[in-house]
Amino acid sequence: MLPLYMGLTVHNKTRRKDLVDVLYEKGLSVSYDRVLNVSSSVANADISMYEDSGVVCPSVIQENGFITGYLDNIDHNPTSATANDSFHGTAISLTQHHSQVQSEHQILQNYLLNQSFVKSKEIKELPENYTEVPPVAVSHSHINPPVIQGCSLPPTLQIESDQSQYEWLNHVNELYSMNSNDKTYLL
Repeated sequence: MLPLYMGLTVHNKTRRKDLVDVLYEKGLSVSYDRVLNVSSSVANADISMYEDSGVVCPSVIQENGFITGYLDNIDHNPTSATANDSFHGTAISLTQHHSQVQSEHQILQNYLLNQSFVKSKEIKELPENYTEVPPVAVSHSHINPPVIQGCSLPPTLQIESDQSQYEWLNHVNELYSMNSNDKTYLL
């Protein structure tokens, strides 16, 4: 296993075929062809998993585990005069809070055992719906926000918040109405 790890690590860090081959000749690494074979097998297994599930999701995500997601817009527009250098996108990040549901790599291992991936050094193409995002335009005249029943804050929190604000306002009002000698006692 160490030669495989060495070959994958060196290739990942340097992308140099000659360096991986030198390490292979010294018996410290697997061959460059084997490195390409393993890396393409993992990529093809991931792509097949995406196609089968219909969802692009990291292969280490466990089934039935608790996941939180984060979305953020990415906007880069160096100048307003040109649109050539601008970029607009969305970053999506998933965090799984681990449980004892399933081993971390079990799902990916099932795909890696598929022999059609093991013999190939080429990576399959992702489906177009994963690589092409159609532009979206929103008509501002037809926005329908979701209906919220009642107050958005629980009533007790709203009342407590209002009471503390009124207490503060009353305190400031008292300070304002007193003369300067009496204010030191209230602070």
